[in-house]
Amino acid sequence: MLFGVVVFCVVVSCFLFLLVGLAGYFNLLYRASKAIKSENRPEEGGKQMKEKLNVVHACLGCGTLMDAVNKQIYCHECNGDFERPECPLCGTLLGSRMPPVHCHECREHLELMEPNFLFDPGHITATPRARHKVLQSEEEDLDLYELLERFLVIGDHGELTQEEHGRNYVNVKRDEGRIVARYRLRAGAIIYVTTEGDRSTTTLLTPQDW
Repeated sequence: MLFGVVVFCVVVSCFLFLLVGLAGYFNLLYRASKAIKSENRPEEGGKQMKEKLNVVHACLGCGTLMDAVNKQIYCHECNGDFERPECPLCGTLLGSRMPPVHCHECREHLELMEPNFLFDPGHITATPRARHKVLQSEEEDLDLYELLERFLVIGDHGELTQEEHGRNYVNVKRDEGRIVARYRLRAGAIIYVTTEGDRSTTTLLTPQDW
């Protein structure tokens, strides 16, 4: 009788030990599966972010990504009250706090001409006076881009003396020294275009700006 009780207790103990072991095993499996899922979540989040990036648009001012549902051109910050810089060539106001860069239209024209530049013009700008003179006459005369094409692509430097033309020719070939052009608009206004000897800047200016 006593032997039977002992055997029964041993069997029950083994059974309980087996249950505890199985419970621990399944608990470990559950924790491992949770850990794997948590590691995969950033990748899933990255995929979702990439999908979202396909349906957002950037602020034209600072480049901040905005929800595609938001039809505003500029983000909230760029729409605030701040001094907007001008395109250094045509004067178009830019919706950005970033350093002045060319507007979209000027970039398009310059990129089309760039493969045919006779020399590196550097940063291309125009003084307000020169810009005003050219814009006043461009309906029946040259515009800013045609003047730059004559200067940078064609090599036509306008109304210069033979000596000045020769100096420009040498400076272009040597890729050093200042290059100067002088153009007369139909209205009689004079526009100079100059490229500095270090090729840092090219500027459109009037005799008053000289």
